[in-house]
Amino acid sequence: FFFLMIRRPPRSTLFPYTTLFRSQEFLGAVFNVNQSTISRTISLMLKVIEKSADSQLGLYLEEAKKNAPIGNNYISNQADFLRKYPDLEEIATDATESPCYRPKNRETNKKFYSGKSKKHTIKTDITVASTRKILNVSGSYPGSVHDKTMLENKKTIDKTTKYSRHLMDKGYCGVKKKHKDKNILIPFKKPKGGELSRFQKEVNRYISQKRIFVEHIIGKLKNNRIIAGVYRGPKSSFNQVFRNIAAIWNFKLATASP
Repeated sequence: FFFLMIRRPPRSTLFPYTTLFRSQEFLGAVFNVNQSTISRTISLMLKVIEKSADSQLGLYLEEAKKNAPIGNNYISNQADFLRKYPDLEEIATDATESPCYRPKNRETNKKFYSGKSKKHTIKTDITVASTRKILNVSGSYPGSVHDKTMLENKKTIDKTTKYSRHLMDKGYCGVKKKHKDKNILIPFKKPKGGELSRFQKEVNRYISQKRIFVEHIIGKLKNNRIIAGVYRGPKSSFNQVFRNIAAIWNFKLATASP
């Protein structure tokens, strides 16, 4: 342990690794250590960043649901709930894709190919509050997995309460029918061979404008080239990297000066 502390490069190693996504050989040359020391340092740091930056990431929704009031007086209960959990007044869920290398195995190759992006990707669902706080990060899935499938597999909707206005895009059509007890807003889908009414178009425009904050947060997260560019690491480690970046975002948000 003492040897690792002496030979370990500065903490700033993580910045060029996640934000610029420099190779470990390049970082070794910059900090005048060998590649194995860089690899060991990054491996140790990636395991503790989420807990250090935001230990409640992924637990916030479940904790809020446990403390949600149960009763028929919806209006007063909602006011009490949102007073305690203001971040949950309006939330939005969306999926984002990150490029990855083409797998050599044929079956794996098919799983990771995204027909939407026309390349091999890893997909992740995030739930964000209108206050810009990231409330939940799902597991990461191959690019061929549908957005709605990820949402249902991780039971993200079950973690929320009826007191939150939950905004989604058309990729989650059908979710509202399965969760009638939740306040979910999804744009109308154009019927085959038909047209949307003027009212439906206005509703779609309203939802798109209200949920734009989740798109902004995804854009902010992708300032880190490690999830915006082609991910070179093991696919099994990608989700922890994504969660770490989300936790760092929440930490910056919480410590930002008013």
